[in-house]
Amino acid sequence: MRLKRGYIIWPREDTYITQLPPVAREVFLWLMMAAGFKDTRKVKCGIAFTSYDEIRDGLAWNVGARIMRYKKYQIESAIKALKRVGAITTAKTTRGFYVTIVDYESWQNPKRYENHSGDRTI
Repeated sequence: MRLKRGYIIWPREDTYITQLPPVAREVFLWLMMAAGFKDTRKVKCGIAFTSYDEIRDGLAWNVGARIMRYKKYQIESAIKALKRVGAITTAKTTRGFYVTIVDYESWQNPKRYENHSGDRTI
């Protein structure tokens, strides 16, 4: 089965991202999926153009027939927390903002996760 939208690589090891509140981790994961994986005319690799409402809609979930969403202040706090730990940088525009994921290429490089020690740690 081919993946239509591609994939991202997520490490199993604890990182500074795993120490953040759950909403910040979800926002970071969503931003990783939204970021461009290669340079295009509009954005470079590792950059996403988005808005708070788009993130809220992207992270919505169902409880029965209801659609639940994070509050705008929760998304804003998550973005601030990610900026504080140096995971992202932002640049505002009139219709949203650009989010640059710091070290995106390193996060998404499979060679970073190769096991050269010879043990088969899972």
